[in-house]
Amino acid sequence: MIDPETLSVLWTFGIGIIVLVVCFFLFAWLKAKVPEIYHFRMLASQLSFYNDYNDEPVYAPEQPKGIFAWLLLTWLYTEDKLIQTHGLDAVMFTRFMRSGLFICCILCLSAAVVLFPVYATSGRHHLKSNNPLYTSGLELISMSNLQRNDPRMWVSMLFEYLVVFTALLFLFFDYRAYYRYRMQYRAQERPTNYTLLLVDVPKSVDVFESVQEYFNRLFPQDVPYVVPVFNLESIQKLQVKLEKLLGRKERLEWRYLQDSTNIRRGDGCHNISPSHTLGIANRSKLKELQHCNEMIREKKILIAVERSKILKDNNSNMIAFFILFRYKFQAAFARQTCLFEKATQWVTSSAADPNGIHWNAFSWSRPSSLFRKFLSIASILALIIFWTIPVTFVSGLANIQTLSHVKALHWLSNITKVSPKVVAFLNGVLPAVILVVLFSFVPWLLYKLLLQTRDFSLVHVQSQVQIWYTVFLVVQVFLSYTISGSIFGNLQAMIQDPNNIPNLLSETIPKQGLFYMNYILIQGLVGFSISLLLIGPLIVRWFKLHWIAKTEREKNKVITNAIQAFHYSSHYGSAFIVVFLCLMYSVMSPFILFFGCIYFAWGLCVTKYQLIYVNVSMYEAGGVHFPTVFYSYIATLILQQLVMMALFGINQFIPGFLILPLPFLTVSYAKWLSRRFETVSEHGAVFKMIEKNNESSVPVTYYDLYKHPVWIALNETEELSSI
Repeated sequence: MIDPETLSVLWTFGIGIIVLVVCFFLFAWLKAKVPEIYHFRMLASQLSFYNDYNDEPVYAPEQPKGIFAWLLLTWLYTEDKLIQTHGLDAVMFTRFMRSGLFICCILCLSAAVVLFPVYATSGRHHLKSNNPLYTSGLELISMSNLQRNDPRMWVSMLFEYLVVFTALLFLFFDYRAYYRYRMQYRAQERPTNYTLLLVDVPKSVDVFESVQEYFNRLFPQDVPYVVPVFNLESIQKLQVKLEKLLGRKERLEWRYLQDSTNIRRGDGCHNISPSHTLGIANRSKLKELQHCNEMIREKKILIAVERSKILKDNNSNMIAFFILFRYKFQAAFARQTCLFEKATQWVTSSAADPNGIHWNAFSWSRPSSLFRKFLSIASILALIIFWTIPVTFVSGLANIQTLSHVKALHWLSNITKVSPKVVAFLNGVLPAVILVVLFSFVPWLLYKLLLQTRDFSLVHVQSQVQIWYTVFLVVQVFLSYTISGSIFGNLQAMIQDPNNIPNLLSETIPKQGLFYMNYILIQGLVGFSISLLLIGPLIVRWFKLHWIAKTEREKNKVITNAIQAFHYSSHYGSAFIVVFLCLMYSVMSPFILFFGCIYFAWGLCVTKYQLIYVNVSMYEAGGVHFPTVFYSYIATLILQQLVMMALFGINQFIPGFLILPLPFLTVSYAKWLSRRFETVSEHGAVFKMIEKNNESSVPVTYYDLYKHPVWIALNETEELSSI
């Protein structure tokens, strides 16, 4: 008879396969039979996916037709073509998914040949089923099936070396590719490669002239453009209110038109004037429209007055500057050089992509930045701590039999009596689904919290979201669930013999790999299959466009938001926790690698398809998410090695100390890779810039790219005298 834990994995695998097949064919059917819903996908061909600021914008390729055509074309879409059409961010993410697939496949095949037979030949499955050390099902091919000081642990130790060397080898391949692509990226004609951001300049009567003078002294005749950033916070607030009023006015006009049309049709009043018809329709609405027009006029006057104040007192309203250099190699020199002596004044940094600038952060003062950062980090830590409560509760769902013995939860015994299959489903599938749903809201919360920090680049904000989301998932998915799940699973044994708690944890932690198999299957087979459809967002947008959006402004807003950006931070975090679990349990419960292969194979197909044909790239980050992935890999390997040391020690396997050099080798290897690739990857090779573009200088059009979008809009609006 199959044990409940293994049965739950089979349940999840079966459900996942069914969902995958259904979503796959439903996706093909909807594209062919309901094109009005998937019209939003076709909008991708009308929107710029990638702009290298040199040639014409590169648009999305045409949607592939047929049931399997999209799958084949996605796989055949080469890396060289992907970087030309969608940028370095898309290339590095697909490489990350592909490396995860290769690592899992290599280790899975190796484990099937070496570890599975070794683990299966141990004798713990001969114990009685009521013994906490009893193993069955998939636990037979896990480290839980080994006895203390078992000579078979020699194989586990050697396999640990294979895990570390395989992961480090693919890290080298990816970092080397990132290093080469980044040198090309820094040598491209991009505004960020010519530009430096200057903030916290001391206030003076002629601050603009002072900035020009300083940089002309440092780089004579090599700084042709200095773009000031004005404090437009008050105008931005007025602009938001004005946009709402304009939308309200257009909606009122649409209602009046509808009312007048209905009255003409119903009453036959063909000779009534339009104004009289509107009055008959609803005189109160006419007054509301007049009031709305007055408020719009007032807001325009206030905006014009604020604009005139800024123009009269330029220097006091200049809060930052974008310094555009004549050549890229000069900007590269400036990025790596300490230009000014004070760390709190004349602060320079690399400028972000013009579409990825966090304009609101410029209006926040430097003293408030520390408080904002402290408040954001404190909120994130509180979020992590708070989230352990539902995670601990969910871990209890995977041990209904144990919880049913608790007096307050004795009612759970009724569930255990229904059917072993029902219990297996609840123990395996339900907790994994609940965790996936709980974690889906976290990236949005993190982004909102980190957006309040004084960070001038949305690229850097997304990178911080990726870091914190990865930390969040490691803490919640691995640490919280592993510890709480192990305690719930052996609660009675721990109460009876507290001295045996370390031994029980060493035996049950590997068994938690069965739950993580369920988690990976839900994330991979179910999560990616549903994301392939995008049926929910597409139907909501179709509904809005046909039933809610009535004015041109409302329809344009729906169409503009029809294609979503690919959120690299959340995708990296969700995928990396799978890498983390696969590496962490690669020796303890190696069958998890098989499900890791499924996750990365199907996930690579879906995410690559979405990157190529569905999602819009809002701005190019230059693959800056990869360094976070690199250091996350290193931290994961070190943690995994420490866990294996502890397991070998608890299991009294003395030769296990031979893996002691691995953490030191991993850290040394990481330092070597950083020294070799990190600096050049960040700033590019100056010689390569000179060699590639010896005579090209900064285009004049880049000057307007770094102007505040509100300021550009103001220059296109009416003057005060014309309002």
